[in-house]
Amino acid sequence: MCRGFDSLLRYTATGPFQGAGPGMKPLDLEKTFTEFIRRNGLVRPSDEVIVAVSSGVDSMVLLRLFHAVRERLECRLGVAHVNHGLRGQESEADEQFVRAASESLSLPFHLHRCGAYTSAGNNASVQEHARSERYAFFTRLREGRDDVRVATGHHGDDNAETVLFNFLRGAGVHGLSGIPLLHQDGGIIRPLLFADRRVIADYAAARNIRHREDSTNRLPKYTRNILRNEIMPAIADRVNPGLNGTLNRTASLFTDLGSYLRNQLDAVLGDIVDSDTGDELRINIPRLERYPLFLRESALHEISRDFTTHGGSFSHIRALIGLVNAKTGASCRLGENFHVYRDREQLIVMKTDPGRPFLFPVLAGETYDFGGFTFASSFAPAGTTPGQGPDELVDADLLGDELHLRSWTDGDWFIPLGMESKKKLSDFFVDRKIPVPDKKRIPILVSGDSVVWVCGERIDQRFRVTPATGKPLKLSYSRYGD
Repeated sequence: MCRGFDSLLRYTATGPFQGAGPGMKPLDLEKTFTEFIRRNGLVRPSDEVIVAVSSGVDSMVLLRLFHAVRERLECRLGVAHVNHGLRGQESEADEQFVRAASESLSLPFHLHRCGAYTSAGNNASVQEHARSERYAFFTRLREGRDDVRVATGHHGDDNAETVLFNFLRGAGVHGLSGIPLLHQDGGIIRPLLFADRRVIADYAAARNIRHREDSTNRLPKYTRNILRNEIMPAIADRVNPGLNGTLNRTASLFTDLGSYLRNQLDAVLGDIVDSDTGDELRINIPRLERYPLFLRESALHEISRDFTTHGGSFSHIRALIGLVNAKTGASCRLGENFHVYRDREQLIVMKTDPGRPFLFPVLAGETYDFGGFTFASSFAPAGTTPGQGPDELVDADLLGDELHLRSWTDGDWFIPLGMESKKKLSDFFVDRKIPVPDKKRIPILVSGDSVVWVCGERIDQRFRVTPATGKPLKLSYSRYGD
């Protein structure tokens, strides 16, 4: 173990237990930095490391550390800067400052300037836009090149803030793992996660490293600033002086737990998924129920992440668990284009598309939400007759045991109410002047192979209510946007 590494109690690729503390000398920090990178395989000989530099002290120190040890690591260096344009002349000055620092070190300079749209919206959306812009730029810098690493200046205090922030938002194991040492495919690295903010500031002072302060870092309108400048200091002062170390150890433990659960989850998913086409996934309910509730929820959360933009919320996962104990045909809508329903011993998870064929089992007397439309049926008293409005009545005793809602298919026919001869649905749609895109979206209620109702349009004469009907069934249909 190299000298200066004694203060690093433990840090592997799974996360920090204790970072480099105050009082570390500049040369010791450079050695610790080098050893940390080698120990975790962050940079390989002949790699190009592009340091993401904002002009703040963290990224400026990261740049100087890499420049100091570049020969030991046998790597090439470059500098990347993103000008978000959110602070007017201050943003322009940051860009010029980073460009000058890059030129003074004779390093390639990569610049991305964002459009004005990033300043629109609320504070949270602005920050999210900015983050997306940065990482999209980093991805482009690495495109087609396996020998490029983008290094960001996240440090141990950032990690502690992230853990607490995620905890307060109700994050699970993944969120409590903090900032990953390697991002996604390993192309984005965080080689300062072992160090705290004071060590970085001390190094900047000792090496006379110039930097610029972001004026927005003190604004209370940003949640992170409130956490960093108000909440965490209060907790450290009154509850736990070693708060950051505690949070970093927590991150390490949850990272290890996450790795273990990831292995377990891969086995669970391989067992419970009967089929997966990308747009439709079928989950075997009996096999799912063999596992503890936590693994069931984790598996459903993992699946939902593939079907939604931001991943499944806690309420979504509980809704999916509820379907496991529901009857065939029960369903829930988990997003504009994502819904799940139960069909016998399977949960069917689907991405909905108005132009794509669909087939949903339904039960008489139940209400369903299928993402693009709702369908409901309820039993009415004997003697009920059809009234005005969009609802329809059919004779429940004439229906078979299995009812489905499905999309129209070529060759479908029915006997429209009031007629005696059958008519192709394609002709019926033409007569009704229904556009082609719309007819693909209209659900058809079928009993076996027989059309019962062209939803919202006409029922079949064969299933109409008559004076002899003993069990009328009221049908309701509503399409979103109507």
